[in-house]
Amino acid sequence: MIVPRPGVSCVAFVASTLLLLISSAVGVAQQPTSLPENWQQLSARDFAYAVEPFYDTTTNRPKGDFDEKAVRRHAAELFLQYDLASAPISEFPTIYRLYRAGWRELSDEQNLAMGKAVAARQDDWAGRSYEENLSKVMLMDWEDIPLERMSQDVISFFDAGGKYEDIWPNDLQDYARLAVRNPQVIKGSFTVRWEGQITAPQSGPYTFSVSPVNTSHVSGDYSLAQSMKVTIDGQEIISATPEKWTASSAPVQLTAQEPVAIRVDFTVESLDLPKYAAHAMLSWEGPGTATTIIPADRFTVLDGGENGLQATYSWKSDGNGVSVSRVDDNIDFAWTSSDVIVSGDTTIKEDLLAKAWEKQTSAEYLDTLLGADGKVRMHSWTIDPYFSSQNLSSTQRQDFLKILLNRPELLDAYTSRRIVNLYRAYRMGATETALDVFGRWAVRNASGECDIAEDLENPGFDWENRKAYHTMAMSVTQELPAHAGRLQNEFLELPDGSCCLPVAYTLGYSYLMEDKLDEWVNLLEAKLALKTLTGDKRVNWLIARAHADEIRLGTRDPYALVVDRPMDGRGLLDLAMLTAEDPDVKLRITKEIAARFSATTQFDKSREVLDEVAGSVSAARAADVAAWRASIDKLEAEHAAADAASAANVKQSYVEALQRRRDKAAADGNTKAVSRYDAMIKEAQK
Repeated sequence: MIVPRPGVSCVAFVASTLLLLISSAVGVAQQPTSLPENWQQLSARDFAYAVEPFYDTTTNRPKGDFDEKAVRRHAAELFLQYDLASAPISEFPTIYRLYRAGWRELSDEQNLAMGKAVAARQDDWAGRSYEENLSKVMLMDWEDIPLERMSQDVISFFDAGGKYEDIWPNDLQDYARLAVRNPQVIKGSFTVRWEGQITAPQSGPYTFSVSPVNTSHVSGDYSLAQSMKVTIDGQEIISATPEKWTASSAPVQLTAQEPVAIRVDFTVESLDLPKYAAHAMLSWEGPGTATTIIPADRFTVLDGGENGLQATYSWKSDGNGVSVSRVDDNIDFAWTSSDVIVSGDTTIKEDLLAKAWEKQTSAEYLDTLLGADGKVRMHSWTIDPYFSSQNLSSTQRQDFLKILLNRPELLDAYTSRRIVNLYRAYRMGATETALDVFGRWAVRNASGECDIAEDLENPGFDWENRKAYHTMAMSVTQELPAHAGRLQNEFLELPDGSCCLPVAYTLGYSYLMEDKLDEWVNLLEAKLALKTLTGDKRVNWLIARAHADEIRLGTRDPYALVVDRPMDGRGLLDLAMLTAEDPDVKLRITKEIAARFSATTQFDKSREVLDEVAGSVSAARAADVAAWRASIDKLEAEHAAADAASAANVKQSYVEALQRRRDKAAADGNTKAVSRYDAMIKEAQK
C-alpha cells in the first residue's frame, strides 16, 4: 500500500488501498530478509526497488535489518540528484520510491518544492505506462497538491490511450476518484437542493426516510451541523436537524403513474468536513416496495423529461459564492472521505468503479485474501474504508458487507481500530448490516488478549483497543442510539453464556457517556450472580466488571477519551484467575494483570507476574510470554530515556538562567556576583 507522509492532509490517497508499486502488478512479492550488502553502491533505480519492500505501509517507516537513518539519507541524496522539471517520465517510478524513502531527510522547503515542481509539469501521456502516471500523481498527492490538479494527469492518461485494463486491480476504486473531468472540491460548508418530480409505481401510502445516522456535533477539531428537509407536493414531510434528527415521514398517499413535485434541501455547516460524517440519502417504502433508496427511474427532471433530479450545489471558495448545477440520478451520497467532489462528467470514474466491483467481489479475488501462509489479508476497500465507501452506492455497501458476513474468516484480518472504522464508514446506507459485521467480528474475538504497550506513543493500558471501543461507543451512543441496544441484546452474551469482551467494553463506555454506569454494573452483577455461570464462562464477565471499575472516574464527555485507572479492578482479575480452568485462559488473565502493572510503570511487578508462569506453559506460549516481557523491557527503557532527557532539559534551563544572571551582573560591573554565578554554573554542569 502506498501512503502519504504523516502530517499531510492528502486529498486522494490518504491511507489508500493502493498496494506497493513493487507488488501491485504481479501479486504479493516474496519478502526479502535484508538489504543487499552493497546497497550503497546500487544504482538509483536498483536501490529504490531494493528498499521498498522494507517499508511498513501503515507508519511509512523502514523496518528490517539495516540502518534506517543511513537508508533515509542515501535515498534523499539520490532523490536530490534529479531535476524534477525535466526528468524523463520513465524515471518517475524510481523518483517516487526514493522520495518515499528519504523525505524525512529533506527540509520543509525541499518537500514543498518537490510538489510544486511536479505539479508544474505538463506531460504527454501517449504511450506511457500506468505506473508512471501513478508515480507522478502520488508525488503530487504527497505534498497535498489539489485534487483538481491531480485529476488532470489522470484524465490525460486515459485521453492519450490509457486502458482500464492498465490499472492494477487493487487501484481501480481509488484511481476512480481522480478520473473526473474538471472537478470542483468542496471542503467546508455547502448546500444542495434537489428538485424534480417523483412517480409511484403503485397507488397507496409511502413512507419516506433519510439516513438514521445523526453525525452532527461540535467537539475539538470536529464541527458538523447537518440538516435535511423533504417536501412532497408542496408539503414538508421530513425535517431532520442536528437537534432533532427525524429520519422518517408519516405515510404519504401517492397515485400510481401520477408525478408529484419533490424538493429536498440539504445543508452542511462545517469549517473542515470531517471523515465519515457528511451524507445524504433518500429512501421510501410502500405498496410492493421494501425500504430502498429511491431509484433514478422514479424521478423526473422538471421541463426535461430526463430521469433524475436537478441538483444545485452551492458553497463558498476564497470568500466567493460558487454554484454548480447538474442532474443527479438519485439521492444516495456518502461523502465519507471528507471531500465533496462535484463534476458533470464522471464517465471514466463510473467505468472504473464497475470494473472494480466486478473484480474485487469475485470469488477468485476473495480467495486470494486467504493466503496459503494462513495469514488473512484485508480487502483493499477496507484499508481506508472512508474512501472506498464514498465510491459505492448504498446497495453496494450492503452487498459488500454481506460478502464479509458470508465469509466471516475474512474478518480475522481486522484489528479493533480497523473494524470500528469499517462500521463508521459503511453504516451510511447499510446501517444494520454494518453493525452485524462489527458484531460478528466481536464474537470471533470475544476473548481477545489485551495489548502490552512497548513505546511511549501508546503507553496506556490496552491503548489501541480501548480507544477503538470508546470510539465505537461514541458512535452508537451519540449518532445511532438504537445500535447500543442491539449490541447488548444480540452480541453481548454468547450461546454458551460467556461474555463477548469487545461488546462489553463498548457498552461500558456507552453507559458511562449516558451517566448510567451504575446500571451497567448492576447488569454485570446480575450475570455474575447466576449459579450456572461457572469456570471459564465466568471469566470474561469478571473482566468486563473490572473494566467498569477502571472507567468509573472517567469523563462522561463522549468526545474525550476516557483514561482508564487500570488497577482499580485488580481484585476482580484475581477472582477471574481463581475461576479459570483452562491454562490458556489463566495465561490470558496473567497478561491482563502484567499489562496493567506495566501501564502504571510497575515494571518489576509486571515481570514478576510473567516469570511466575513462564516455566509452566507450553513452548509456544513460553515464546509469547518472552515477547510480552520484551515489550515491558522496551517500555521501561523508553521511560528511563524520557526521564533522563527531562532531567537534562531541566538542568540545561537552570544553567541558562544562571548564565543570564551572570551576564547581567557582568554588564553591571558586579565582579563578586559574576564569580558567584561562575561557581554555581560550574557546579551545575558537573
